[in-house]
Amino acid sequence: MVDPSIAKENWVGVELCAGRYRVTEQLGSGGMAFVYRAHDGRLESDVVLKVPRRAMLTDPAFVERFRAEIRSLVKLRHPHVVSVLDVDEHEGIPFAVMQLLSGGTLLDRFGKASVPEILRGLNQWLPEIAKAIDFLHKQGFIHRDIKPENILFDEHSHAFLSDFGVVKTVLAEQQGEGRALTQNGILGTPEYMAPEMILGQDFDGAVDQYALGVTVYELLAKRRPFEAETGTAVLVAHTRDEPPPLDTIIDGLPPDFISTLHRAMAKNPTDRFVDCESFCREMIQRLKPVEHESRDTRHVTRRSETTFDKDHRGHDGDNETSASSEQNLNSSKQARLRFVIAAVVAALVFPLWVTIGSCVAIVWTRHSQLLPDFLSKYLDALATPPAALSGMLTRLGAKDRNIQWGILFVATVAVAKLLADWVGLASWLRW
Repeated sequence: MVDPSIAKENWVGVELCAGRYRVTEQLGSGGMAFVYRAHDGRLESDVVLKVPRRAMLTDPAFVERFRAEIRSLVKLRHPHVVSVLDVDEHEGIPFAVMQLLSGGTLLDRFGKASVPEILRGLNQWLPEIAKAIDFLHKQGFIHRDIKPENILFDEHSHAFLSDFGVVKTVLAEQQGEGRALTQNGILGTPEYMAPEMILGQDFDGAVDQYALGVTVYELLAKRRPFEAETGTAVLVAHTRDEPPPLDTIIDGLPPDFISTLHRAMAKNPTDRFVDCESFCREMIQRLKPVEHESRDTRHVTRRSETTFDKDHRGHDGDNETSASSEQNLNSSKQARLRFVIAAVVAALVFPLWVTIGSCVAIVWTRHSQLLPDFLSKYLDALATPPAALSGMLTRLGAKDRNIQWGILFVATVAVAKLLADWVGLASWLRW
């Protein structure tokens, strides 16, 4: 076995497990681990590799616990938990092979979305993630780092919980890693950490519910409930302060919806919901009055851009423009209707006029001597094609007006047929 302290740090281009996995690129890195993309030659698919930094592997006891916990995580099978597919080691460094998801993170999906879009999205991703978190708890695991970046989506818009187990074990061994750790080495990102974790008290799965509440709050408010210059100041705020009420940031949300969200972020874990699914059901239930009042929830808007993180600025015009979307759609439909009616009338009237003119021309040619003078003059004018068309047809060799009317009749029928087809296919079908 190669000493992990001298093993290669960058695995790009390395082949693992007798060539089964070929590392193609580094997706990210942190203070605890590297994340790589690799190609599985056996299954012909791409996967994710998570590899602890070699500095974390100097303690043999840690390495053994790491391997034992990852093997237990392989047994976790849930539709909305990122799967650990395999575990192995390379040059003395253990690694985990995980499912690759291509749909982006929760922030990628909703970080720049309007409030109505976020509320509609809650109905899908929140139940899926709540079930995944409760499943982990029942299996004896606590995620301890729920946040938007750790909620991923596949190509079908299903949500998955990620970054559990591996980071949990690594951070349990590391002290003083800055904003990723408390002074006690407890896993968590300060902006999402529950007060009992920060204070070093005993904790359970309620810490994940607290972080999930913070995540929903952040999506809606475009800011986290507690923000400060330093991680320490954020931690103190979690233990001492109350989050700014959502109704001071967003207009139109039901008070019961807001109180439900704030309950999930209660300082005392016993004041929170019994599990994440209970929290989710209550949230979705409180959203129903909004859906009944307006299916597109366009009356729900944020009050002020100044309360947002600057990364999210410039996206709230969606709330203003959505208020008139239905009116614009109706106006567009009315305009199309007027155009279709005019086209149909033209397609019927013009051929009718040409047909009448053709018939009159034939009658006039054969029976003009039998008609009174005043009627003869009237029918003579009616039987004569328009001067511009008659002159053009005469120059083309059609001097007889009966022939001219025949040409006009055939041409008009053809144009009317084309117009009718165009109206039917290009306009009516696009309705």
